[in-house]
Amino acid sequence: MVVCGTALTVGAGAGAGTPLQDLFRLLAPASRGLLLADEKELRAGIPSDLPELLRLDEWNQPEEFWDVRPSEHETFRMIADVLESGDPTRYRPTLPANTHWSHWPDAGTL
Repeated sequence: MVVCGTALTVGAGAGAGTPLQDLFRLLAPASRGLLLADEKELRAGIPSDLPELLRLDEWNQPEEFWDVRPSEHETFRMIADVLESGDPTRYRPTLPANTHWSHWPDAGTL
């Protein structure tokens, strides 16, 4: 597989017909930097004069996100507080992060 001009070898566990999300999951541990957006790509749609306030690479996502309003979940209440106050130190989660793909094995198949 070629990603951003770099040939990557997909190891054991992948074969013809392997779903794309599974290939990415296999490649991610060793090639995370190639698979995720770089700084330029991240900022492409954001005005250059808008400073970064908070960047989260992981957080606690409600398991039943269709049934939980953002105002009812710690993560989103804290993000709203950070945005309102302009103070990133107000993001102090007590719930463990669960956004790693292993917590969501059916992701990509919905």
